[in-house]
Amino acid sequence: MSSTLGDIQPEKYVGKVEEVIKSKAANSEINKSLHVIKNEITDLADGTPAMLKEKIADNLAFAADTVHEKSDTAQEFLNSGAERVHDYAQTAIGKVNTLGHSAAEVLESSSDYVKDFNLAETREKLRYAITNRPDISLAVAGVFGLLLGLAIGRRTSRS
Repeated sequence: MSSTLGDIQPEKYVGKVEEVIKSKAANSEINKSLHVIKNEITDLADGTPAMLKEKIADNLAFAADTVHEKSDTAQEFLNSGAERVHDYAQTAIGKVNTLGHSAAEVLESSSDYVKDFNLAETREKLRYAITNRPDISLAVAGVFGLLLGLAIGRRTSRS
């Protein structure tokens, strides 16, 4: 198809238009538009240069509209995903903050207990309980020894 219309050579323009559209987007709708443009340019090669120019401009405008629509759709999709991620992150940050404060409160109360713990007083109370109730003290010590023996025995039998 080497026919020319004055100084216009449609073969040159088909290749250039095809390159421009391919470089802008690889979307299937854009590719369909590209094929439509190519076919229409080929069909118009026998027409007037003004018709050819108008048809090329119309088809390029259609391709540009399609690219704009796809770009907007991609932006909306990414924005909605970003909003969801932000919401999840805020929720997680709130939970971590709450757990951190709870752990700090437990540590603080443990610190207060240790500060207020009187070892000498506790030792005297324990000595008094053992002296006044040796039967209960002996039973507690026996149960504790039995549990300790069972725990150690299970560990050695697993090895």
